[in-house]
Amino acid sequence: MIEAGPTINKAIDRHHASADWMFIEPVQGAKSACDLIFDSFNGIFGQ
Repeated sequence: MIEAGPTINKAIDRHHASADWMFIEPVQGAKSACDLIFDSFNGIFGQ
């Protein structure tokens, strides 16, 4: 279970039908939500 992670608060002009696009949109610098989740998993399971 992931107990902590980055705080993300970003507004974008997209409909939820575009959730796949929202997942790859940069939200923290150049990193997307997908990148942040991958980094988190890598930190937990990549040890």
